[in-house]
Amino acid sequence: LFRMGLDVENVLSNERHHGIFLCVICTNLCGLDAVVADPCSHVFCKLCIETWWQQSRTCPTCNASLDDGNYINNILPSAVKPLKLSQPVAYRLLTRIQVQCPLQQHQCSWKGDYGDLQSHLLSSTSHNHLLETVIDNKDDNIENNDNENNVATLSIGRIIALAESFKEEGNAKFASKNFMEAHDLYSKGIDVFEMNKTIFSKKNNNDNKRQQSFSSPEIISLGTTLYANRAASLLQVEKFVSCLEDCQSAIELDSMYAKGYIRRNKAYLALGRFEEAVSGLEIGCRRCDISSGALMQKTLASTKLIRNSFKMGMERLENDAAAAKSIFTSLLRDIKPGPAPCVVLGAAKANLKLGITDIAQRLSLQLLRSDPQNFEAYMVQGHALCWSGGSSNNNNDKNDIDKGLMVLREGLRLDPDSKTGKILLRQCQQLQQELQKARKGFFHRRFVEAIETYGRILLHTNKNIPRQAPIYSIIHAERAEAHLRLRDYNNALKDTSLAIYYARDDASEQALLIKMKAYHGLGRHEDAKEELIHLLNQEQHKSSRTLREAYQRADFEVRKEKRPNFYELLGVSSIASLIEIKKQYKVKAMQYHPDKCVNSSKSNQKVAEEKFKLLGEALELLSNDFQRQLYDEGYDQDAIRERVAAAEQAAHRHGHHSCQRNHHSGTGGCC
Repeated sequence: LFRMGLDVENVLSNERHHGIFLCVICTNLCGLDAVVADPCSHVFCKLCIETWWQQSRTCPTCNASLDDGNYINNILPSAVKPLKLSQPVAYRLLTRIQVQCPLQQHQCSWKGDYGDLQSHLLSSTSHNHLLETVIDNKDDNIENNDNENNVATLSIGRIIALAESFKEEGNAKFASKNFMEAHDLYSKGIDVFEMNKTIFSKKNNNDNKRQQSFSSPEIISLGTTLYANRAASLLQVEKFVSCLEDCQSAIELDSMYAKGYIRRNKAYLALGRFEEAVSGLEIGCRRCDISSGALMQKTLASTKLIRNSFKMGMERLENDAAAAKSIFTSLLRDIKPGPAPCVVLGAAKANLKLGITDIAQRLSLQLLRSDPQNFEAYMVQGHALCWSGGSSNNNNDKNDIDKGLMVLREGLRLDPDSKTGKILLRQCQQLQQELQKARKGFFHRRFVEAIETYGRILLHTNKNIPRQAPIYSIIHAERAEAHLRLRDYNNALKDTSLAIYYARDDASEQALLIKMKAYHGLGRHEDAKEELIHLLNQEQHKSSRTLREAYQRADFEVRKEKRPNFYELLGVSSIASLIEIKKQYKVKAMQYHPDKCVNSSKSNQKVAEEKFKLLGEALELLSNDFQRQLYDEGYDQDAIRERVAAAEQAAHRHGHHSCQRNHHSGTGGCC
């Protein structure tokens, strides 16, 4: 295990200053990325507490519980916070602790604030005097000492120690996941290695013994490790081209260095250079010894599998997009530390062919961020935007096709002679024109023309639109609305059913509402209500206000349909006067009175009894102007009773408050 912070032996401030910043896990001074436990204010190295947290949920110092149930990046609880953000004054005290350079054993005399230590270590000039001292001492000793080989060996030993110190500092930063700082420290070690190799080769180009001394296995091993470690840090920050260069340098120093081949292989895979990855590993397997041969062979086998899978994915892309998507998704997961651009592009194209435009947009945008000159990524991004479409009721979505056309034109600037790009742009322009024509026809109430135009888009203009593409659902939903306006409810139901079925994740509410209206137009109120109940029980629709209102309307229509028709029962029109209603009531009451049906069958007596009871309810309800108004609006008896009770309560409260105001104003009490 590498140390996380700074060795206590390099701390100059007294313990009263730095004692609270000592990590009890690694016993070193906490790094500048230190974290603090909120309940008890104990400070730890970030990586130390992350490692500790895997084994215990308590503070390492006082054993207080830190598990509050809320986690940051699924690693640490929210009770453990960065010291810099949680306690800025304490963090400032940490940066002001006096320390010395960890390379003081190499005669570096720097002393200063802990916050300035990293800048000192990474400075391009901070340790040059140490190199000059080594070289000057070597020359002086050569003039005054007969045993020159021993002196050269001693000087080279000091150089190795200096480079080794930079390597250890870099390892500490790498272990704490500060990869760029680790990279800079490895670079300092490499500078020492390369600078002194050059100096010694110039000063001793005629001395084979000293050349052999500098080319000793220890120095070669150190240089190889420095290059390989810097390559590892570059892998972590996804600088793969630079990683390849460092791996090559390590392999040139030691052609049997297995880690160099394996890290180079990772960089090749991340860049999508699969053939080079395979050939490079094959060379490594021939060169490396038996001890690392098994690992190399295993890596070679997995690399060949990735190469063959990629070839298969590209072959399947034309005729079986679903299989291609599965292959590329697997490759995106398997290739570490970063996805290869060619694999990302293949996955984007497969998703686009399936109509999964949101994933296609995300993947193509990922490519454009890393490579703004990627023509294929522009084509996929623009095409996905155009197939995202845009509903006529959403001004933001309306611009999707416009944005897609802009992206396609931008891509064609990179390759103006691309035939496929020009054809794609022309198809998307035709789609835009036809959609505008259909929407314009709908706006001007030319519904038949709009329906024909939508059909032409689906059959001719863009016949290759995948059914899962949002534009496919949008076109069917908009055509359904045109059918609805023509009262062609059956065709409206067909189009909305297609729009809802092929809509991904959250079905279009526009299509759902049109479908409910078509149900009502066909008198299928129960079907509308049942479907809305099912939708509102789903998690994604529970909070939908529009669907809740649609359910209330469907419930209203169902209750309205089930209520008795009092006007029909009395045999009067809905505009009949109260006198006509009472007159007709008497006639019907005499007809269905129980005394008049004594000699009838039991079933007829029961029917007459029910109708006589309903006649009483009808007279009572239609004789009251407020209740009759509610009935004419479509409310059933239960809803009418609820509203009458609510109105009476409101009137009572209003009368009570009026009496109180009169009493306080001196105008009297209740009347």
